[in-house]
Amino acid sequence: MSKKIDRSIIEKIENILIKYPFWILRVETGGLGSPSIYNMASGQDYTVNSTVEDTAEYEEYIKQRITLIEKVYDLLPKDEKKLIQLRYFESIDVDDVMAEMNICKTKYYKLRKNTFYKFATAFGYIK
Repeated sequence: MSKKIDRSIIEKIENILIKYPFWILRVETGGLGSPSIYNMASGQDYTVNSTVEDTAEYEEYIKQRITLIEKVYDLLPKDEKKLIQLRYFESIDVDDVMAEMNICKTKYYKLRKNTFYKFATAFGYIK
């Protein structure tokens, strides 16, 4: 099994992992930041607004992503979990993650590559 991952896939996985803590907040706060029905307050006739429907679809998308991230995370070895936790869930700088984990740059990027391969497979970016 080749663990070669295209740069664009790495960027997609990084973006997903960076968003994860904020998605959790969004789901846990249930509806804060969602569009309101402003037509009713202004006296205009109420019409179904596609923004609300889009928001509902996006909420479901977020929940699916959260579930997938958590399932993959639970399957990771301890060192890969720690890297993801520190770097992406706690937004700690790469150098500080390496220091915390007591690993060199080469080891950091090897761990990240192995971890990203697993996430990329789960998200369907690679087969």
